[in-house]
Amino acid sequence: MIATARTLTPEQQRKPFAMGPGSVFGLLAHCCAAERLWLQMVDGPDPAAPFVPLDDVASIDALMVLWTEADAHWEAFLAKLTGAELGRAVARVREGKPLTTTLEDVLIHVTTHQMYHAAQFKNMLRQLGVTDQPLSDFIVFARETWSAAGGAGGGAAATAAAGRAPALTPDAQARRLSILGDELLVRLTAAQTGGTVSLFEQRTPVGGGVPPHLHEREDETFQILEGSVEFTVAGQVIVAHAGDSVWAPRGIRHAWRVIGDRPARLLFTATPSGLERMFEELATLPKGPPDFAKVAEICGRYGVRFG
Repeated sequence: MIATARTLTPEQQRKPFAMGPGSVFGLLAHCCAAERLWLQMVDGPDPAAPFVPLDDVASIDALMVLWTEADAHWEAFLAKLTGAELGRAVARVREGKPLTTTLEDVLIHVTTHQMYHAAQFKNMLRQLGVTDQPLSDFIVFARETWSAAGGAGGGAAATAAAGRAPALTPDAQARRLSILGDELLVRLTAAQTGGTVSLFEQRTPVGGGVPPHLHEREDETFQILEGSVEFTVAGQVIVAHAGDSVWAPRGIRHAWRVIGDRPARLLFTATPSGLERMFEELATLPKGPPDFAKVAEICGRYGVRFG
């Protein structure tokens, strides 16, 4: 929803509607606030991401930063969750009245709450004349997750199996993204691996690559399938050829570029997963010479820092 809302004008984002929280921006702020509120109740506040009142958030981009942080926290929480914990009591106080709910019911509520408002969001977009709308059908998500989990059950069973059962992405079904002139294939995602690892394949021409940067959240492992790539990791230059592997740990500045006389094809992982969301956002940038300030802004929301 956020990616679609960013394509709207500020006037469209704030246009009043007689439904839900009253506007596209208000609806997204409400959904983000709800996710963060329930997250703090079930797992406690994240000391690295102190709670920011949404009254202080003035733009969709600022809201996306908070939502991305909440999503990362949710993924970490769900990755360590066991079935035995679903019956745990979650307490809250509303209007001075103490309330208790099981963790399982909280998770169901968070999901259905967002689905309810997703329908309102699509209705608002329809009234704004937006025809290219995001897919939000749960049944499509359930089928994709069921397939990713190897067909082991369906619906909630498949969702629970993701990350604890084999996951298959047929080559023809890998999502293909065009990012700053490079072709990227998303082969395994956080939804398939329970937040453990994401797997990508990238094709890059000679001279292409990524300038010096570091990842705050994930380690990267590269396998060179074709061509030659020069890596610089923590100041050490490593020339890797087809068949070679390179590991770039989080928090360590690194860069890479394709050398030689032929394009390179790389297979690489991000551990833990979730980096696909950054790539999906980068793929929405217009074609042509890249706006590096915008690229850095997007990457920064996912803990990737250049320079």
